[in-house]
Amino acid sequence: MRVCLQGARIYLAPALLIVLVLSLLLPAPVLAQGVGLSGNFYRQHFELSPGETSLGEDVYVVVSNPSDSPVRVKMVTETPADVMLLLTQDDFTLNPGGEQKVNINVEASPQAVPGEYTITISAEAYREGTGIKVTSGGQQVATLSILGESGRVIISSVTQDGEPFPAVIGIYQEVDGELTEVRPLQKSKLEARLVPGDYLAQAHSQNVKLAEESFSLAADEEKEITLVCYTLCLADFSVSPVYSSDDKLTSAKIAYTIANLDKLLKDVRAVLKVELDGKPLDETELISFSRLDVGSTGGSYNYIPAQGWQEKHTYSFIIELYVGGKLRYQSAPQELTPGQTQPAGPAPTSAPLPTSPAAKPPISWPVLGGIIAGVVVIVVVVLLVRRRRAY
Repeated sequence: MRVCLQGARIYLAPALLIVLVLSLLLPAPVLAQGVGLSGNFYRQHFELSPGETSLGEDVYVVVSNPSDSPVRVKMVTETPADVMLLLTQDDFTLNPGGEQKVNINVEASPQAVPGEYTITISAEAYREGTGIKVTSGGQQVATLSILGESGRVIISSVTQDGEPFPAVIGIYQEVDGELTEVRPLQKSKLEARLVPGDYLAQAHSQNVKLAEESFSLAADEEKEITLVCYTLCLADFSVSPVYSSDDKLTSAKIAYTIANLDKLLKDVRAVLKVELDGKPLDETELISFSRLDVGSTGGSYNYIPAQGWQEKHTYSFIIELYVGGKLRYQSAPQELTPGQTQPAGPAPTSAPLPTSPAAKPPISWPVLGGIIAGVVVIVVVVLLVRRRRAY
């Protein structure tokens, strides 16, 4: 038994050395817990002219200490040149389970250069009384616009009856043929200061574009825009030509999705109207509901004109939605011209809400180190058991 134990000790020496080295390299237990960082700073988009300070808004972060020992916390900020974050607290001690609210204002010096920036705040924790850094807490990132000449716009969304409607409102500019979001999305109402230029305001709900309006803003101009949202509308509407084996147009497939975004409606009808070269041709009821709940309902219909298709003439397709016999919504026309070399394809009436790429989660080195250490310990135990069995 003595030889067996000696052999095990000799065999385990390198493994124990590895465990010892890892234990020295890995952070202390408080590092695995870290300090927490919450609050509303990350939701902000600050808009300042050179020489201005953001005052009067309750912008803050809350630092918490979930560990079982006190820590000293230092707040760390990252800003562009000539911009400062003004903090009510930047160096303080947190007892176990304690938390501290830190209010934040942003100051742009008179020399601040106009442009779009990100500003960051984070918390670093040090073991109390030693000055040894034990962890960095999470960070929050906000956006900042330093404006030169600017104007102000207020955009709100209402129903066709003039009632406030909680649509998601965005402001966009066309860049390289694509719409680029220039301000964070807001519900119901969006206020923004913008540099002079041309913009597009859009209102969406459930990924359905309900309204949009182009506008221009000049220096020192104030503008109010109301986006009227048709809460009963078409989320999608397309007209697709259907051909026979000998390339003859046989029918037009009408595909549509009706969206009710607000409240239950009674006696709803969808009517297809067809025009030939701008003159009324046909009218057909596509679908009807005694009651239409909130949500989306799709359908399709194959249209064939009674007198046959007339080549080189333009057919226009319009869908109208009625509630209680009253017109509530009329789509934009979709056109089809038989005999074209390339027939008109489907043209959706809605666009998806622009989104930003999802942020990739940061690598947690403390957790990774802990996993590695755990694996090493398991391997050592298995080798020890096998060694003892061998003896």
